[in-house]
Amino acid sequence: MKKGYIRLLIFCLCIFSVILLDTIFYKILNGYIRIGFLVILLLVFYKFYVIEKDKTRYFKEVLFEIIFYTILYFILFYLLGLIVGLHKTPNYYNLTSLKDVIIPMILFCILREILRYNLLCKAEGNKLCIILVVFTIFIIDICDDFSVASFKTQYDVLKFVALAL
Repeated sequence: MKKGYIRLLIFCLCIFSVILLDTIFYKILNGYIRIGFLVILLLVFYKFYVIEKDKTRYFKEVLFEIIFYTILYFILFYLLGLIVGLHKTPNYYNLTSLKDVIIPMILFCILREILRYNLLCKAEGNKLCIILVVFTIFIIDICDDFSVASFKTQYDVLKFVALAL
């Protein structure tokens, strides 16, 4: 195994362990702190890994489409939520919820996709690294669900696994 793949495995294991420790013990990665955590991860990744220039002709167009479809997804999600009902609290439809819920969620999704893209580009060619990167990003995706999940009964565990998958 090449040295770059070993460093990538160690990087993914460190991310996985930090998120696991946070979800079990600390529970501090939420909102803008989670966005700061992803920015720090991206900076550490850029510091320790040489990012090759993307050789595809349409990189900017693809990046624009990813950001466009992410924003479009959230617009449709929240417009549908206005019809069906997201929350039944009157505090959800004000500027505070925009600042505390919607903007962090959009920034988190964009930063997560950039991290996923860079990690998978570095893991190209090694199946073990690809599997670990996908699993790590999956754990990043469901880290919010750990804090509200109940693991007291087998039914709760099964319900959490089914919702996560």
